[in-house]
Amino acid sequence: MLKYLQDSAILSVKDMVNFESDSKCRITFILSGQPELKRLISYSAFIAIRQRIKLDIVLKSFSLEETCAYIDHSIMICGRPSAVFSDNAKSEIFKRACGVARRINRLCFKALILGAINKKEIIDSADVPVEEL
Repeated sequence: MLKYLQDSAILSVKDMVNFESDSKCRITFILSGQPELKRLISYSAFIAIRQRIKLDIVLKSFSLEETCAYIDHSIMICGRPSAVFSDNAKSEIFKRACGVARRINRLCFKALILGAINKKEIIDSADVPVEEL
């Protein structure tokens, strides 16, 4: 049932894009989603949708350096003047999250909560929770 609803929704976008008034297309859609969306529209049933896509951007995973900078920046904009995560912790977060920002955020959040509960000043690699991502 869910597959049918997804397919139906995507095909509805095609129908709306085809709706023209005075020979001018008056509607633009921005589709944004997980990698599964790109896979879904790669099926032959959606060739008409793919032909209408003007721009396709895929965000790549962060490198270790980018992950460290992302974590440091996030901590800084929260108002913390000093580091919260050790270099080892940031490396472990990168390894477990595979450089995916959403996963980095989850791991950092859980590590910060556990660190606060345990009254840790600095989160080290041993403090990064093990979880199913």
